Amino acid sequence: MAKFIHPVFKYTNEKSGKELDLLAQELDQKVFAKTDCLSCANCCKSAPPIVSKKDIKRIAKFLKTTPKQIERQYVIEDFSGEMSFKSIPCQFLDEQNYCTIYEARPSACRDFPHVHSGNFKGRKKLHSTNSLICPAVEEILDLMVKKLSTAK
Repeated sequence: MAKFIHPVFKYTNEKSGKELDLLAQELDQKVFAKTDCLSCANCCKSAPPIVSKKDIKRIAKFLKTTPKQIERQYVIEDFSGEMSFKSIPCQFLDEQNYCTIYEARPSACRDFPHVHSGNFKGRKKLHSTNSLICPAVEEILDLMVKKLSTAK
């Protein structure tokens, strides 16, 4: 089955990577200025973040335990060696959609949804997938379609 690729990527070939990064950052700021992530938290409810050894150490320190204990209790490693949290929804998400380890959260969570992070053009699959998870990303990409399709 073919992977979903957001329609915005039909319009990205004519633009430079730098132009797209600037547009993505501009729209990210605009959309997230009016977005209440706590009302949704779908990212935490449906997509376990990739975690690094550095993330695990930071979480362990925050929770006053050992990295080994964090790995044993919360982390799973896939066949390629990539690690992520093993629970969906995230075991650190509380009933009000707050992250109980917010100060020590993984880098992938800190940077989510990655639209503002640069290399927009090279992250087709990531942004397309995130648009299915995050209503704000869907809005950003839809706004990009409007801007790029009328810029011709």
